[in-house]
Amino acid sequence: MGLSRRAYAAHRGVSEAAVRKAIATGRITLEPDGTIDPVKADAQWDAHTDPAKQRGKHARQLGLEADAGGTAEAAEEAKPQPAMKPVPQAAIDAVNDTLRDTGEVPGDGGGGGQVSFLRARMANEILKAQTARVRLQKMKGELVDRAKATGVVKVRFVDPPKGVLPDMAARISFLRQQVSPEALSEGPTLRVPASAVVERDGAPVVLTVEGDRIREVPVKPTGRAGEEVVLEEGPKPGTQVVLAPGEGLKAGKRVRVQQEGGA
Repeated sequence: MGLSRRAYAAHRGVSEAAVRKAIATGRITLEPDGTIDPVKADAQWDAHTDPAKQRGKHARQLGLEADAGGTAEAAEEAKPQPAMKPVPQAAIDAVNDTLRDTGEVPGDGGGGGQVSFLRARMANEILKAQTARVRLQKMKGELVDRAKATGVVKVRFVDPPKGVLPDMAARISFLRQQVSPEALSEGPTLRVPASAVVERDGAPVVLTVEGDRIREVPVKPTGRAGEEVVLEEGPKPGTQVVLAPGEGLKAGKRVRVQQEGGA
């Protein structure tokens, strides 16, 4: 049977609160009966703690053992270390952000805006794993972030327009099929999805949304372009149109827009 938390705190030379925190963070583990094996717990505590931050009787005992060794090297190591520079707040925030991204709850590591050695090492290992994953994804060509629905692409201008400079922001639309030179020479055209064009009273129309009401707009199709219909006459560009409207959807009916579409 091992020691109680209070007895182990006295053995270690730290507060009982420090022992409870060490158990909660996984720095030391309990025995099956809920007690603490002092030998095993001391080894775990030392392995999971920066030696420069050791506290209590156990830390002093390490210094005494070094002095008892009689070697100049041990005596030198047992001397008090010079005061360390405070950790920059930016570094503390970086550790907490990394742990938060993985679902960990950032802690202050003992108060005062500090970060424990164990949590800093954990954040470092997480960053290395994330970096390795990104490199692997690049090697495999998997550059799409499915969670954010974003991806990294490279584009090249066939005929670079004037005034385009590096690092400029741009909005790019990708066509589903290649556009012929003839189509490019025709200039801009008005197009709507083919499913949006329906026949009402013997004439082609598209149903548009204005406010919360449906409106029928007559159209004059001139041809098809893949899954789209090219219009000579129809709704203004940017107008919201209804895809595949049913027979029950009539002009003047009130609707609520769930997904946006454009003409």
